[in-house]
Amino acid sequence: MRTQQLQRDLTTVRIQNGTPQPSQASARPLVLASLYLPIEEQLPPQQVVDLIKYCVESNIDLIIAVDTNAHHSLWGSEDNNKRGITDSPLCRACMEEEETPIHVMLRCRGVSEQRAAHIGSPATLHEAFGDLGGLLSFWSELGWLE
Repeated sequence: MRTQQLQRDLTTVRIQNGTPQPSQASARPLVLASLYLPIEEQLPPQQVVDLIKYCVESNIDLIIAVDTNAHHSLWGSEDNNKRGITDSPLCRACMEEEETPIHVMLRCRGVSEQRAAHIGSPATLHEAFGDLGGLLSFWSELGWLE
């Protein structure tokens, strides 16, 4: 069984998740959702709140794919916007460790190409600060000088 819902920026498809076998619990339906969030829209949109509430109350699994319009130079964007900035302490480039200057300048795999292009592969902060021009270029590319 499949039902579909279309709204301006939200499309959902409900899929019955397989056929239950006598030895298994009944198969649960699944809702797949595709969501586009215009930059001017408040988070979370009411239609998403309603969808999540419906799935929880109906015991339906939910997967949402989202285009959040989150721009940040770490992800290759030309600009940064409020959605590209987070309150999370995790590094925006790798999401593996706390985003600290030491992590970004020495260890972060998410910016390794940019770091190598601007300051090489420093092993210590002393080495990283050895090329101030390269360091400033690196920070500029990451959007840290804005």
